[in-house]
Amino acid sequence: MPSGGRGRGVVHRPRRVAAVLFSLVLLLSWCVPAGITTAAELCPVPHELVQNGGYALAGTPCSFRAEERFVPASILKLATALAVLHRLGPDYRCRTRFALDVDDNLLIEGRGDPLLTSEELALVLDNLRQRGLRRINDLILDDHLFVLEETTPGAEGSLNPYDAANGALAANFNTVHLRVTPDRRILSAEPQTPTIPLMRELGARLPPGTQRVNLGADHFRQENAIALRHLGEVLRALQQQAGIAGGGEIRRGTLTAAIRIDYLHSSSHPLREVVRDCLAYSNNFIANQLLLLLGLERYDAPATWDKGRRALSESLTALLGEELAGSMQVLDGAGLSRDNRVSPTVMLAVLEALRPHAELLPVLDADLVKSGTMNGVFCYAGYLGSERTGFVLMLNQQHNRRDRLLSLMRQWAANQPRP
Repeated sequence: MPSGGRGRGVVHRPRRVAAVLFSLVLLLSWCVPAGITTAAELCPVPHELVQNGGYALAGTPCSFRAEERFVPASILKLATALAVLHRLGPDYRCRTRFALDVDDNLLIEGRGDPLLTSEELALVLDNLRQRGLRRINDLILDDHLFVLEETTPGAEGSLNPYDAANGALAANFNTVHLRVTPDRRILSAEPQTPTIPLMRELGARLPPGTQRVNLGADHFRQENAIALRHLGEVLRALQQQAGIAGGGEIRRGTLTAAIRIDYLHSSSHPLREVVRDCLAYSNNFIANQLLLLLGLERYDAPATWDKGRRALSESLTALLGEELAGSMQVLDGAGLSRDNRVSPTVMLAVLEALRPHAELLPVLDADLVKSGTMNGVFCYAGYLGSERTGFVLMLNQQHNRRDRLLSLMRQWAANQPRP
């Protein structure tokens, strides 16, 4: 995973977290089993596993450095998920405007839909045909609703998909999935996406094999609006596949002629599905699109990183309280930045608030677990067993001992007396 963060975030000054009250609530449900008189006997700190880190297990005294803040990596996506589900609701659907003018030019006005995939664009064309569309000449791409004053905080500008840049209009997670054959033919690597000219240009620089290329990489940043070109070429190829007449430029702009068809497309994916995909694939692009959407819906256009961070802080404050939410330091919604900081205690509170949506977390054995990984950062957070006991472990150290620590925490949870 990438290291290093850029830009200014909404950085709350470190405070003494209101952990005393929160810990008392957790301890109310714990009783000491017969023959065990201290927490040290029940769950001794495994110092051989935790050189620099902390953990907490809900409903028990099993914790270590739980009020200290660590780099969370991708478990921060749980906080982003909680905030957007709270603010927008699980049935919220992202929207994209499609408007056809009297000259048969089609405007696409983006609002940051993170799942604007080839399949979704094909569905849009079907819906437009039902509304009378028979021809598309120019494709006019309007991304003015996002004004991102900096690159994604924590992204390194690499070719890797986890570094994909965010924006108002981006197809297929702002990446291109292509295959370079041994004889140097360049093809789309997915059946739902046609082979487009941009793939041939990118593939000419790549070795044989199947690759997903990030269009926000520094390597491409000097090229003019490559993400918009990508979306336009995919839509044009789908237009041709569908037998829709017409052709023309692909350009950034706005409509100037009278509108003949005005269609506001609601995504086929409700927010709960978007969040599930985000957590299952630990998709940084989706997480940060959701952060930006949160700011757009709360503070109106244009979407900015600052608005997203403020809206996230506002939602988490409403859910967790000012002290817990205020102790967080968040620069991005995906956990990309190494400048993000959060404590196990706060993450445990996030999990408790997220409990109604626990089923959106990935399954690991019998547990629901979100991982967070980057160089020197190894984290897990989620719910253990059928009791769905909340747990957080955060290791900021050279050696990855999180699986062994998770096994211990499972044992500690299993040893708790049931009411």
